[in-house]
Amino acid sequence: EIINRLRKRLAAENSIVSIEGRDMNSGEQYQALHQGTIDAGLLRRVAEDPSITFEPLFRERFAVVMRSDHPLARSPKVRLAQLRREPLLLHERPFAASAYDKILGLYSAAGVTPTVVTLHSRPGALEEMLAIVSGSGISLALESPSSRSYVQVEGIATVPLDEPGATLEVGMARRSDETSPAVTRLIGLAREVTTRDFGHMTSRIGTPSGT
Repeated sequence: EIINRLRKRLAAENSIVSIEGRDMNSGEQYQALHQGTIDAGLLRRVAEDPSITFEPLFRERFAVVMRSDHPLARSPKVRLAQLRREPLLLHERPFAASAYDKILGLYSAAGVTPTVVTLHSRPGALEEMLAIVSGSGISLALESPSSRSYVQVEGIATVPLDEPGATLEVGMARRSDETSPAVTRLIGLAREVTTRDFGHMTSRIGTPSGT
């Protein structure tokens, strides 16, 4: 959604800046920034890196993805303690390291040891959603008014997770020594779009997949 808003703003300005989107997780975007194959990335914050400048834009909140007929599916919010008997469907760490670490950290802070079922697919992918519908377990996904990290399918429900710190930051990243006016303008527009439209680019820009 943010990328579409950025494209519209750039078209309205008759800007020479354009966006070539690539579907990459946050770790892949950091690597691509180092390699110079993208100019900027819209991603979830990962480890601090002095060679990369991160501009925070908004926060995504974790929600619990479960079957739509789950006893807690109509709850306004849910705690991890209520899910201690539910298998946790979790992607392999390389697919989205920051989300993986955060999820396990939230469980640890809540004093819950999950029974982890490892999935060999990107977080929030169709395979994960179908596993939930089939009754294999629940998962934690990220969402905001302008984004979500899962595929919406029939038979699932999402309930906000009520745990301290159950968020991840999303922002624009660029190389710290980047001097391109196009990249500077793109990041400025991203800040304007998220502030104005959501309340909370030829630049080659990575877009977040997983995290």
